[in-house]
Amino acid sequence: MNVRINHLIAVLLADGSVDKKRNTVSFTEDKDLVQNFIQEFQEINNFKIDWKVDLQKNSMRARAYNKKLVTLLLEKVQTFRTRPFNVHPITSEKNMGDIEPKPVIPRICFNNLREAREFIKYYASCDGGPEFSIYKRKSGQIQLHIGIKIGCKNSFLRRQILKLLKKFEIEGQERQDGIVIRSVEMIAKFNKMIGFLEASKVRRGKRFKGFSKNDVVKLMLMCSLLTKMGNWINKNFTTLNELENFLVACLNLINKREKKKLLEFLKAKLNTEIEIDSIF
Repeated sequence: MNVRINHLIAVLLADGSVDKKRNTVSFTEDKDLVQNFIQEFQEINNFKIDWKVDLQKNSMRARAYNKKLVTLLLEKVQTFRTRPFNVHPITSEKNMGDIEPKPVIPRICFNNLREAREFIKYYASCDGGPEFSIYKRKSGQIQLHIGIKIGCKNSFLRRQILKLLKKFEIEGQERQDGIVIRSVEMIAKFNKMIGFLEASKVRRGKRFKGFSKNDVVKLMLMCSLLTKMGNWINKNFTTLNELENFLVACLNLINKREKKKLLEFLKAKLNTEIEIDSIF
């Protein structure tokens, strides 16, 4: 199977749709990510795809009217619908019987590590990202809450993604709205073995909005090295604002791949030395 077809399938299952009646394929994502996708998906199986784009409020939508592409995609995946059939929009697929659709990830993704990695990377880049929150406990200590979230409300699809993650010995917690990877060990494995697409950036929140998702994951792993307890940084900062400024400064250095300057900054700010080569 053409690898790009698997990439497109991952994107569509995460944030897209295939309309057989109108012979339309569409997906909506961050502008940079959509522009990368339409470059990659200009030609599939030796026929060209003409993508039209529409700017949304905080995103971009790409659409293609192509019967050959729709036919090809539906040969690989029976349905791209992930929401229940009894939820708007109601479609002719409802006669398939089950209330919850059962989209099936291509079998080759379960038999080939490279394609398993690529499927997760593309899917998670569209519907996933780092979770990084900061709050102060009643004791006055500041705690970092870290993780990686892969969004997926369809239980049938969610179990398949969990199975793919296990191929890399990554354990995630299944929830109704997706999969959460919490432990530092599992986050490190995800960072090293899978990661997000470089064009995929944080879209929400004020603190890290616009930064690469991969860089925020590297920041989380760096923070885990700064204390024996992994998620705590409580001796050097007394206010949330002070810690947030420190984290953004670190993230800017990570973004520029200034490892030497980052180590010097940590030494000056925290009077500590850590090894960060494994993160990068």
